[in-house]
Amino acid sequence: MELEAFQQSLEQLASEAEQVFAAAADVASFEAARVKYVGARSGQMKALQKQMGQLAKEDKPAGGKKLNEAKTRIDAALQATESRLQASGGAAATQGPSLDPTLPGTRQHLGCTHPITQTIEHLKEIMGRLGFAVVEGPEVEDTWHNFVALNIPEDHPARDPLDNFYLHVAGKASIDASAHEARLLRSQTSTVQIRVMETTPPPVRIISLGRVYRPDEADATHFPMFHQMEGLWIDEQVTMAQLKSVLRLFPTSYLGADVSI
Repeated sequence: MELEAFQQSLEQLASEAEQVFAAAADVASFEAARVKYVGARSGQMKALQKQMGQLAKEDKPAGGKKLNEAKTRIDAALQATESRLQASGGAAATQGPSLDPTLPGTRQHLGCTHPITQTIEHLKEIMGRLGFAVVEGPEVEDTWHNFVALNIPEDHPARDPLDNFYLHVAGKASIDASAHEARLLRSQTSTVQIRVMETTPPPVRIISLGRVYRPDEADATHFPMFHQMEGLWIDEQVTMAQLKSVLRLFPTSYLGADVSI
């Protein structure tokens, strides 16, 4: 391709684009012009830019200079037209009617309850129907409530520091897992049973459910933080038949009457 013809094509394209952009009266015509002249796929400037590869090697510097000049002119025309339409409200006119404050608003849905929370609330409701109160306890516990009061001796594997999240206590140089005041993230909800029995005289009929912590490797069935639920029933004349009834009614109420137990 001859350099002169290439430069003339660029000049004609830039002049034509300037006229078309200047004549654009709305965003629709502006957008059509933008796609026609500088569109990323089918724009005429893109097509001329590809033709530059057909120039002789010694003509490419001059051709590149003219190409950049044409791009600058078209871009300036585009920017000027866009600013003009925005100032005149043409952009807003093509984006639909203006907001009518008298129309009813659109309800914003803020999400839903987490499945674990849904399950916990369902379990609480089931056990509430069976006469059990819900009691919660601290997740940071001492070894007295987490082990000693539950008859778990110091040499029991469940107290191994590698199987629990022991915490540093302010003012202590190191962690003494054998001390009754040593702190850890509770490894079971049974700690709540001890706290209830310390403060509440019989009869007692409670459940406790919540997060517990053990340093398990995360996989499909294990995680360092998980949930437990357990119940405590202390009263006179409580029988094994009542225990069996609770253990049967609880899963069938949650999973359905056709569950085999």
